[in-house]
Formats: sequence, structure tokens, C-alpha cells
Amino acid sequence: MNSLYDSIPFENKDGGVWKQGFNISYNPSDWDNQKLEVIILPHSHQDTGWTRTIDEYFASQSLQGFGSTLDFLGKNPSSRFIYAEVSFLDLWWQTLTPSVRTLFIKLVREGQWEIATGGWVMNDEALTHYGATVSQLIEGQHWMLDNLGVLPNVSWAIDVFGHSTTEAYILAKAGIKNILIHRVHYEVKKVLAEKKQLEFIWKQPWDITGESAVFTHMLPFFSYDIPHTCGPDPSICCQFDFMRISLTCPWHIPPQLIKPDNVAER
Repeated sequence: MNSLYDSIPFENKDGGVWKQGFNISYNPSDWDNQKLEVIILPHSHQDTGWTRTIDEYFASQSLQGFGSTLDFLGKNPSSRFIYAEVSFLDLWWQTLTPSVRTLFIKLVREGQWEIATGGWVMNDEALTHYGATVSQLIEGQHWMLDNLGVLPNVSWAIDVFGHSTTEAYILAKAGIKNILIHRVHYEVKKVLAEKKQLEFIWKQPWDITGESAVFTHMLPFFSYDIPHTCGPDPSICCQFDFMRISLTCPWHIPPQLIKPDNVAER
């Protein structure tokens, strides 16, 4: 990775909607005789402190979101949901009745509701001392073990501003086998995308045996929201971001509800 950084000029060109500085094109006819596999992974990311306090976020957003997610997963056994911040789960847990706790434990143990990383927060990796990183990881994973009887084997870091090799080492030591990362400089993503190396084995430079190795997937584009994750054209993807129906999209083509009479067209 050090040699890769040395080779990149970091000109920071404006690449348009994708930022990376190169166009992404494809031929729609490539899929005429082959089904396109679409994987949809519902998730929620909640800051433990940004423009509001954790208690304000929990009361205004998390409480209702957790409840509706629990209800939906309970009625749809084939559905999945992934979540990371244990601190919010703890606040929610304190409000649950014994029967609802039992349902939540069942969903977690059966893999419908996956808790990734297990940290108390989705911790910063750029400025945080490793002692603080380890402490919040211990806090969150002990909570999971004590209350749910499970531990995670994947990490989910979609809103961390830069990623640290120390973090990868700590997670590997904590039993994490797979890592998803996101916020990396656009120039780096561009090079890795062109070389088809957005998935790689991350290990420490001094590790000869591979003891610290962990499989890593890097999200390729600008953000983790719907417009910037469903495909090469965010103006099309945004039309399927149904939370924006009462608003609009930056590309001035509003989302549309999918109904039986327009499903083929959409």
C-alpha cells in the first residue's frame, strides 16, 4: 500500500458524480441473456454524536427504526439487516419487554439481524489511540456476549474518515474474518477499481505467516447511500430511493413508487 500511495499523483480532479475522475460505462445488452444478480443489504448507521447527542438521536430516530426493523424481520424470515453501533442497541434493550428481547435474540442468533464489529461505536481510526479503540470494542463485544450470547465475525465501517492498518490488526485479533471499509481517497479507489483490486487480503507488513490477514471489501464510490451504491448512474439509482419521494433527487428526476401497473417499466 505504501508503494501505491507513492505512485499516485493525487491531482484531485473533479470526476463528476463519481468523483474518482474517470467515466464508468457499460453496455446494457450485456445482460440480455444473463440475469443480473442484485444484492440488497438493508442497514442503518447512527452516529453516537454528530449534530445531536446520542440520547436525542435515539429518541428521534433509533427507537422507531429498531421497532419497525424488528417487526419486519419477524414477519419476513428471508430478510436480513446489518447494524454496528452497540451503544444504541443498549439504549433500546433497556426499553424492551422480556418477550421482545427473546425475539431480538432469536433474530440475531439465526443471522437475520447481524451485528457487525461489535464496537460500542463505529470508531474513528485516524486520530484515536489504540487503547481507546480496544476499550470500546471490549465494551461492545462483552455486551453482545452477556445479553445475546454471540460475537461478530465481520466488521462494517462505512462512515469512518480514513482507515488504519492498526484497526485491521486489532479486528483480526478480535476474531473478525471479513472487513468492509469505505472512506478512502478517491484517487486510491480509482486505481484499485481499474485494477479490480477493491477486494484484497489485508495483513500487516511484518506478518510473514499471514496470522493478521483479514479479507477486506472496499466500497467503490462516493457514499454508502442508495444513489451511490446501486450502479454506475446515480441519477437512476436515486429514482429507487423511496425515502426521497416527498423530496427529490439532485439530478432532478424524482423517485417513483413501484406498483403492479409500472413494475415492468421500472
